[in-house]
Amino acid sequence: MKTRLSAVIVPICLVGVIIPVAVISHLRYRYSPSVEHESSFLRNYSPRPVIESFAFKKDALSMGDGIGSGAGSKFVTNERKIDSSFSVQSNMRTPLMTALSGDVVAQLARNGATILSRRGDPASGFDFVYKDATSMGSITLLPLSDQARSSLSPTLADGVKEVRANIVISEKWFPQEPGAEKVSMDLR
Repeated sequence: MKTRLSAVIVPICLVGVIIPVAVISHLRYRYSPSVEHESSFLRNYSPRPVIESFAFKKDALSMGDGIGSGAGSKFVTNERKIDSSFSVQSNMRTPLMTALSGDVVAQLARNGATILSRRGDPASGFDFVYKDATSMGSITLLPLSDQARSSLSPTLADGVKEVRANIVISEKWFPQEPGAEKVSMDLR
């Protein structure tokens, strides 16, 4: 009787200890944000040369740039926001947006990324989805918006407007290369 009882109790105790430990250790492992979990495109992309070539006064260009990241048990999320303010001739807004879109394509290729989808136009902005090894990302190039001028700012020449350009790059890094079906679901 004693051996029969121990033959039942010992496996139950082992299962009662091993399973919770395995579950807890699995839930506790998280991938932490780091430079290794960012694509080279996310780290290297800069719209500055294109914007400077269109800016009416290059010394009045203001550019804010920041990356936020989040840890996860299956992936690391990264989001980079670029916000620039500058003046441009009104008739150059469409060519500027077209140039920014073309520059995104060129910089994605230069950094080894593959474009999975591309849509948009200069008036409504552009959206891209890309893949770079174990990273999947999306780029939103918002349409130029008019920037309010303060009464302290000097007046601009006729046909020149102060505008704001906003670019958002959202990316997920996976420990293994994600499949196409998984990617389309994860990016939404």
